[in-house]
This record gives sequence, structure tokens and C-alpha cells, in this order.
Amino acid sequence: MSVAKRWYAFFIAAGLLVVVGVGLLEPAPGYMDADYYYAGAFRLAGGEGFTQPFLWNYLDDVRGLPAPSHTFWMPLVSVLSAAGYALFHTFTGARAALWLLAGAVPALTVYLGWRLHGKQDLAVAGGFLALFPAFYTAYLPSIDAFGVYMLLGSAFLLAAGVEPAGRGRRAFALGLLAGLMHMTRADGILWLAGGLVWLAFEGWQRRKEGLSRLILHLLLCLGGYALVCAPWYFRNLAEFGRLMPPGSSRALWLTQYEDLYIYPASSLTPARWLAGGLGHILGGWWEAFKTNLQTTAGVQGSAALGPFILLGLYRLRKTAGVRFALWMWAATFLAFTLVFPYQGINGSFFHSGAAFQPLFWAAAPVGAAAVVNWAAQKRAWQRGAQVLRFVEVLLVGVCFLLTAGLTYQKIAGGEETPAWGSGLEGYRQLEGELIRLGAQPGDRVMVNNPPGYFLASGRESVVIPFGDETMLKAAANAFDARYLLLDANNSGHLSRLFLTPADYPGLHLLADKGSTRIYEFTSEQP
Repeated sequence: MSVAKRWYAFFIAAGLLVVVGVGLLEPAPGYMDADYYYAGAFRLAGGEGFTQPFLWNYLDDVRGLPAPSHTFWMPLVSVLSAAGYALFHTFTGARAALWLLAGAVPALTVYLGWRLHGKQDLAVAGGFLALFPAFYTAYLPSIDAFGVYMLLGSAFLLAAGVEPAGRGRRAFALGLLAGLMHMTRADGILWLAGGLVWLAFEGWQRRKEGLSRLILHLLLCLGGYALVCAPWYFRNLAEFGRLMPPGSSRALWLTQYEDLYIYPASSLTPARWLAGGLGHILGGWWEAFKTNLQTTAGVQGSAALGPFILLGLYRLRKTAGVRFALWMWAATFLAFTLVFPYQGINGSFFHSGAAFQPLFWAAAPVGAAAVVNWAAQKRAWQRGAQVLRFVEVLLVGVCFLLTAGLTYQKIAGGEETPAWGSGLEGYRQLEGELIRLGAQPGDRVMVNNPPGYFLASGRESVVIPFGDETMLKAAANAFDARYLLLDANNSGHLSRLFLTPADYPGLHLLADKGSTRIYEFTSEQP
């Protein structure tokens, strides 16, 4: 017996209510990732294609603006948002498709749970946990990949667990899903590799069917992936003369996260990485390992669900989809610990882990049931079902309180964290000051968050590089930036310009606006 349809209807409605309710409290994208996706949607809806009038890093060695877009963050989120923006011409409208997808996550969690264990009560309990997603709540309604990745990751796990019948169609579906995941996040290509390995493993187990069938399934998977991603690879060939943008390989050689903003990025080489020494490399791996473990326990485990998730996954370990998920989780964890450690430290594992989150919510009630059943047998309880219901309600209550507290903190802000969307309003005020000081529409600025500044002002901008004043002026000269907007969030190499605002060689102080110093680049010497 399947889960009653009324439960799916309830969770779709309730999921949309939570997502829309939180989303309406967010007047702007809120952080640079979302700023970027929204700016990309704005450009696509306006017919500008995959281009950007700003640079937030220098990894691709572009020579001017506008530059090719979505070389670091992938395009699918912007494409989905562009459709809504083209229809409604508002920030809320741009999120319409993403809200629909994110709102479906609790219902999908119910379905995923039922497919894994076939018990309606436990599947419904997982849906309630997904309804209050704790750390993810503030991000699901924004213009970001979280909801999309949750749905695609769950679909991939379901497809991987399908019985052998129709394996050819399933192989093609796995390729399509891997392509969509790659177009959502750059690490989505791991899912293509995982799908191919999974198909090869199954083919080896059924090797009596012949090698030709295995090869056919692998080709079907690659064909599904190519159907989605081939146009993007052709675009990269046209823009860069290669399948992947130059920044894709340079991101391997960071010695700290701030290296993303070095100018020129050609200095990011294996030799520079090795020159840091083995101790520094091991230290980066260790910090990433600790951070990713904290993300696993705090975010993916919703602080209180971790032990129940682990026990539930253990109980479901013989299920093909769960085995595949555990492999993929381990691969993702290792990728952001050993290959991209500094991206992992700064949130990439938090983003990528969203693909597994519905599975974790679906597994937690299974673990809770195992604990209650064990205790009931030990203590000869006559009301084990009632105790289980109490435990489930308690876990949902904890997730609700955690969700409410974290979401309020994110949106309202505090002494050390600004309110959601306040950065965009701050940039609007800075733009007004620049105009008062005589800035012309074609004058470019150098700022910490170029996508955000573009959204606030429509002005072309480039990121402040991570380096000293020499690097700062070299980047400004290369991209013809006229103004520097320097705030407290600088690399430390520029602390003189911030702490002691004055005229310096090549820089003329124009104004001290709040916590921002406004400089004009000049060839004159003071």
C-alpha cells in the first residue's frame, strides 16, 4: 500500500507555505552567490545571454567587460529564475519556479521514505522533518541551488535503486539527471562519475549478460549527460577554446580561500601550491575535514537528528539507493576535504550536501523506530507505538524550534551579522554618493561584491583583489576601474587605506561614507 495521496497534497501545500512565507521576508538575494544567480537571470531575461558586466574573481583571465558568465557557478538556477523574471519583472517573480521546486521537497521526502522502507507512518514523519529544514530554511527561498539540488539528488538516488528491469532506460535517466546536476553545481559532475561507476559495478555483477550490454548502458548514461551538457561545452569552446573555463583547474591550487581573488590568476599554479609546504597542505586538509564533519553533524544532522539518521541508514543499508547514496556522500566529502579543501571550509560542502538531505530526513524516523523498538523489547513496553509517536513529535518539535531560531537570526541579523538584504541597500546609498561626487554611468568601480553592486546600481564593477596596493592598482588599470569602495571586509593587505584614509600614490580619497572609504584611482602623485 502506498502513502495516501492526501499526505502528498498536505506536504506540497505546507512546503510551499513555509518557503513562500520565509521568502516574502527576504527583500533581496542576501549574499553573493544569490546575487550572482539573480544578476544572471536579469541579464538572460533582458536578452543579454550568458554574459556579466562585472567580475567577482579573476580566474578565467578575461580581458574586459562584459565577460562570459557562469564559469564558476553553473547556469541552471539563473535559467529557472530568468523565466520567472521575464514574466513578472520582480525579484519575487524570479523566484517563482525555485519556490515551487523547494516547496515540493517535503512531499518528495515522503515518497523517498516510502520507496526505501514501505511504511507510511515513518515516511510521513520524514516529511515533517523536511518541512522544518533548520539551517537550509533561509536559503531555500532565495535564488540558489539548494532546492533544485535536493530534488535532483533524490531523483538520482531513486533511479540508482531501481530494479534491473529496464536498465537501459534507467542508465539514460541517470545521465540526464547527472547533466542537470552539473548544470546546477560544478560538483554535479561527480554524479556522472558515480553513475558510471554504479552501472559498471552492476554490469560486473551480471557479467554473464555480456560486455556489450554493459558498454551500451555506459554509453546511454553518457548520452543522457551529453544531451543536457553538450550545448554548454560548445559554449565554453567558443568562449575559451576549451571544454572547461581556465578557472576550473586553477581552483585546485588555492592555498587559502582568498586566493580566488588573486590578480592575475595565472599565479595559481601547482608549483605555488607545493611551495607552501607539506605542513600547510596537511593543515588545509585537516581544517576542511573538521569543518565538513561539523557540517555533517550540525547541518545535515539538524543538530539533534544525527544519531537517528546514522542508525536509519544502517537499517536501510541493503537498499541499493542507500548504498549508492553513501558512496556518493563519501566521494563528495572527500572532494571538499582533499581536492577543494578551502571551498569546503567556506561552505561548498554545505551546498553540495543538500543533494542527500531528503534521504537523511527520510532515514531519521527509521532510526528512531529502531531505538524505540529496542527499548520496548528490553522493558516489555505495551505501548511502543505511542512512544514512537512521542519521539517523532519531539524530533519534529526540535527541528521546528531550530528552524525558527536560525531563520529569524539570518533574516533579522544581529550585532555582528547584518539583516538580510541590507548589503544591497548599503550599495544603493554608496551609488548615490558616487553620483553626488560626479561619477558617470560608464565609470567602473572596484568593490567586494560586484554582482550585488551591479544589482544595486546597474554599474559595471570588478572585485577588490586579494593582495597589496600594487596588485590593487594593477587590476584597476587592467579593467579600467575608476573608483574603489573599500570597507572593513578587506584582505588586510589594504588596511592602511582603510584605517588611515588619505591620499596615496595612485589613489585620491574622495569621501568617508559610513564604514566605507571611497577612493578614486589616479596617475597623479600626492
